[in-house]
Amino acid sequence: MALDPQQQIVTITAPTANDGVRALLGHLDRGPGASIVSLSFDTATYRNSGTTVVTSSGVVLVAVVAHTAPVPPGTVPPHIQIDV
Repeated sequence: MALDPQQQIVTITAPTANDGVRALLGHLDRGPGASIVSLSFDTATYRNSGTTVVTSSGVVLVAVVAHTAPVPPGTVPPHIQIDV
């Protein structure tokens, strides 16, 4: 899928789905207006065994965002990574 110049891919890693969605909505709120074109997510659990078992999990959200207000060409980066 080719991106329109006003679209960008936003990748968010967060400890929970709620945290990821809050980060995405916070990103959308900062601009003059945007909409979500596509959204997908996946979860991951990591385990480290040894003398102590440490388990951590996280969520990765990937969204294609379209900015609704006109923006000058080249001012919307094609990809943004947000770590919560």
